[in-house]
Amino acid sequence: MMDDYLFDGLGPSPEALQAWDESRAAREAAEQERAPPTIEEQLEHEKARAAALEDELKAARGETEAWVRATAALANALLLNPGQNAGYAATAKSVLRSALSSIGFVTGLRYCDCSFPASDASKPEIVLRRWSSLDDSEWDVSWTPIWTAEACVDGSRGISFTTLLKVTNIALRGRIRLTFAADGSQLKVSFLETPAFRCDVACHVTLGQVPLPIQAELGRVVRDEATRWLDRTMVAPNAYRIVLSKRKPLSDDDLARAMEAAKIGAERAVLGSRFPSSPLPDKRGPGKL
Repeated sequence: MMDDYLFDGLGPSPEALQAWDESRAAREAAEQERAPPTIEEQLEHEKARAAALEDELKAARGETEAWVRATAALANALLLNPGQNAGYAATAKSVLRSALSSIGFVTGLRYCDCSFPASDASKPEIVLRRWSSLDDSEWDVSWTPIWTAEACVDGSRGISFTTLLKVTNIALRGRIRLTFAADGSQLKVSFLETPAFRCDVACHVTLGQVPLPIQAELGRVVRDEATRWLDRTMVAPNAYRIVLSKRKPLSDDDLARAMEAAKIGAERAVLGSRFPSSPLPDKRGPGKL
């Protein structure tokens, strides 16, 4: 086999070549005769592979959770700071006033107030789903802020009454598209479709000691108005614009809001003695998201 490569007696001898061929043949025969791995050996191999994959998965989950926490903290700092929340509260008061004023038996609104504190407990859960650039990204959002709204309503159904109404346990979930302005001065937020929304509406109405069955109607109207506002303001192709501006000096509007807050406090003090018990939750509202 190797004779063509022998020159003038140089190179391996025929005996050496024969020994080499025999050794190679023996190795090949041994490999062919080697028994396949047992089931136990295969299981051990697969367990080792599974353990390695599990370690990689844990590391990836850790990185993802860290990213989600960082993103939520950034959103909380930029979009849910005290200054921004004051603007959201003003918008929510307008929506609540509109909802209550549309009810036929409501004859007056004594006050309407929203408490939207800036707190870590109100941070949304945000997960990135698509990224193109700062002006085009999509995120899954699940948000249950510790925000509340309250109103004192006068009404009449054959006889006049007053009710204290409170909106709590707000929850919102959906996919949003974020668009940052090139100069970073504003952000547009738009839901790709109508988000899942719920809230609890509680009220306490008495005429002497007789409760009036108006709680369910109040809850329905408030939820419907909130959903309509989301659809016409934040669901694509509509987008809610958030201005990321620097802190401004105290304005006349700020002073007006402070005066209104003082009046609300006085009204609450008067009504506190009239309605000592806490409002009862509307059990017929939508379930959890």
